[in-house]
Amino acid sequence: MLKLQKKSISWAIKSLNKHHDTYIFPYPFEFLAINENQNDVINHISDTDICTTGIRAYRNALTPKRIFSFRIATQLDPIDSIITHSILYEIYNEIEKTLIY
Repeated sequence: MLKLQKKSISWAIKSLNKHHDTYIFPYPFEFLAINENQNDVINHISDTDICTTGIRAYRNALTPKRIFSFRIATQLDPIDSIITHSILYEIYNEIEKTLIY
């Protein structure tokens, strides 16, 4: 069982509010509810075993890349976006240790 720390989840919510999750899609309206109920969301995610929880439905869109090419853009469900940001926050020190400058 793997659970995220409340500190990481709180950081992830603040980061997503400041920087958003993508420049392609509009800001998810779900974040209005997440911000209004932040403590409940943090408690819910911190009680979730992230190893057994699957990914929720996400948004896909075909977006132009250049004049004659396209790419598939994906926007995660806001809760999944918070979870992935929280995971990165918790392991960033280990990632930084492996980088060679």
